[in-house]
This record gives sequence, structure tokens and C-alpha cells, in this order.
Amino acid sequence: MSNRPANYESTKRILKLYALLEQNGGSMPLSDACRLLSVGDKTIERYVEAFGAPPEEQDGAPQLSLKDTERGPQLTLHRSSTEVSPSVFRYLAVHASTAHLRRLDPGVLGAESVQVLDQLKREAGLEKNVLSAINKSFYYHPFGPKNYKNKEKILQKIIQALLYRHELVVRYHSHDKDPKSYQFFPWYLMIFRDGLYLWGIRAEDRVDLAAPKPTRCFALDRILEVSLGAKGAFRVPHSFDPERYHQDHFGITDAESAPEEIVLAFHPERIPWVRERSWPGSPFWTKTKDGRELLHLHLSWNREFVSWLLGWGDGVEVLAPDELRCEVAQRLSVANMLYNKQPSSEEA
Repeated sequence: MSNRPANYESTKRILKLYALLEQNGGSMPLSDACRLLSVGDKTIERYVEAFGAPPEEQDGAPQLSLKDTERGPQLTLHRSSTEVSPSVFRYLAVHASTAHLRRLDPGVLGAESVQVLDQLKREAGLEKNVLSAINKSFYYHPFGPKNYKNKEKILQKIIQALLYRHELVVRYHSHDKDPKSYQFFPWYLMIFRDGLYLWGIRAEDRVDLAAPKPTRCFALDRILEVSLGAKGAFRVPHSFDPERYHQDHFGITDAESAPEEIVLAFHPERIPWVRERSWPGSPFWTKTKDGRELLHLHLSWNREFVSWLLGWGDGVEVLAPDELRCEVAQRLSVANMLYNKQPSSEEA
């Protein structure tokens, strides 16, 4: 907008023009504006050219337009609306909720979410400036995302098996074992900490028919091959609910204890950060005389839970159970020994 008039008299006329338009409901004939400002129509046209920028170049100032009507040229003042339309909200909701899919798996799930966004964009007729604002204002930042390069065909086969409840043969490579093939009945695909995990039951596992639950979790990035199995279709129990199953689990690794009462004493400086999130295990808080607050949980702890505790450093103390307290103390002792010695020249 470098072509806007900058001298004092022009500024006064522009301000007066805005005031006149406001008094007349935002619109008036060009001839009336020229008469009241004592200027020619070319001067008003220059103002319109300077203050009638397209939406993507607007800087928040009211915009002018000049259109021919049956009553002659009409001057109009446009103010940018602060209301967001339902179509924009709809696009924004899908854009934000599928951002992790576009980063994790651009080849299959991410590509489909892009197609949905394109369809919403066309249906709503969203302008470029609105789309640009959404892309710049709502951003998803992954934390250590996994690499799913060359996993598109594997994921497609998994999705097919999940939708049609078909047995799979999965060749899987655990970090500490040689690759092995499993007959596997896939129940659901989970997104957890910027990773994709396939939950289900191996054919070799014994299942409690009275309370069936998944017995194995495969990380998608460690699946080497997958094919449809010979046993065909199967059924997932109607009573099984993944959300309810995971609500008292901390992370996705195997539990190292049965569900039990866990009591954690947090230092006052750490409490606001702990309280602002929802934790599994039916949490509740109590206070102590020394100013700390106790977080009570009922869940099965695992190595992910221990890592989470270690992340709070000296801001937390495990009061119960004893086994968990000893595990954390041992980890801290080992870490203390590592940092109390000078690294060798080869290590440095």
C-alpha cells in the first residue's frame, strides 16, 4: 500500500470521507462524496485505488470500493468482519485434528486427510488469505516422530484387515530379537506419541474368553512384511472398548506390576505443571505439612512410568509402593555415578 496519499490535506479528506460513509450507513454516491469534500471524482478514485487492496494484502484498515449502479457510481466502506463462519471452523477443525497424520504418514492416511481438506475448501469456497491464515496460525510440531518411509503398502494392508476383521501374517523385528513371523488378529491402530501401533492378539496367545483383551502391540515402523492370513475373518468382542482399556494404563509398554496404589510427593514448584494435565489411574490429590502435594494413582506401572518420574528430577519422591521407589532410586544412583566421573578422552 505504498501508493496511499501521505500529505496532511489528503489525510484530513480521507478521515472525513470515512466519517461521511459511517454516517450514511457505509455507502454513498460518488457525486455526494465529491461535493462534500470539494474534490473531483479522480481524487476519490485514487483514494479507492489506495485503500481498496485485495483481502490478502489488507492490513486491518477499512477498505473502500467503487462500483457502478443504476443510480450511478456508488462508494462503499467495508470493514473486516471478526466473526468466523461455520465453514471456516469446519475446515480448521479437520486441519488441526489431522495435522499429525499428515506428518506421520503422508503416503496413506495423511494423503486422505489432504483430500478431505481439499473437498472442504472447495465446498466452502475459502479464499487464499483465509487458508494462509489457518496454515500459519495453527501448527502441529511433532516430538521425535517415527520414520514410516516405504511403509505405505504395509499400512494399506493393515487398514484393509482392520476394516474387514481379517487375520494377518506379520513379520516383525523387535529391537532385541531376530525377525519373526506371527499369525495375528488385528483389533485397532493406535496413535501414541507421534507413532503408529497395531494392537491385537497373536494366534499363539492364550486369551481369557471371559474378559478378552489385546495381548500384543506391534510398532508399525518395525513391521517388515504383512499379508492376509489363511484363517480369514474373525470378530472383536462387542464389549471391548479401547478407550476404557487404556484409561488406567501409563503408556503402551507391558506392565511390570498388577494395578496398585501409587503415591507421589511433588515439590511445590512442580505442582502447577503436574496439575494442568490429566493422568491415568483415577488420580486425586492430598496435601502434606511440608508444603508438598501427594498425587495418588491406581494403575500398573511400567518402564514408561519410571521414565516419566525420572523426568521430574528432584521435583518428585515416590512414597509407595516400595518396589517402584527402589526402581527409581536405583536408576538415579546409576545416573549419579555416570555424572560423578570425568568422561575419558575417547568418550569426549
